[in-house]
Amino acid sequence: MPFEQNNRFEESHSIDLFWDIDEEQILNASETAHYEIALDAFFNARHYVTMNGVRGAVHAHSYRVRVRCQSYALDPDDHVVVGYAALRDRLAMIVKAYNNQCLNDLPPFRLKKLQTTTENLTAVIFQQLERSLEGLAVKLIEVAIWESPTNSITYSKSTRYVRRA
Repeated sequence: MPFEQNNRFEESHSIDLFWDIDEEQILNASETAHYEIALDAFFNARHYVTMNGVRGAVHAHSYRVRVRCQSYALDPDDHVVVGYAALRDRLAMIVKAYNNQCLNDLPPFRLKKLQTTTENLTAVIFQQLERSLEGLAVKLIEVAIWESPTNSITYSKSTRYVRRA
């Protein structure tokens, strides 16, 4: 139903008031408001975990990765936090390094001796993505990884908001 036909609203508010927005508040959010952008990606990988000195079987997962970034302000020209393509390209580059790999053979797990748990994988991808976002007016606040449709781990850092220069 078009706005003009909503009689209950018209009884208590004018149409002009409905369309009266604060452009400055939208383009430059306040200390109490911010924008978040989220993006998902997928990859397949296999791994094994050693628990209590016993190496488990190699098994595969179809991982879903969700990243969340935030910013206080929109780009003054394009009116977006950051283009989806900029974030998607960086995430795709990282996910590609894991796709169809055995996680145990990759440097963060082989060289650093980290277990290939979803907890560690989430923190590793957080660090990699955080570095790749340097120079963009967003702050990575969270990476969540699902190793199945019902099991996930989230890694986040305390939020210190990014202000656009």
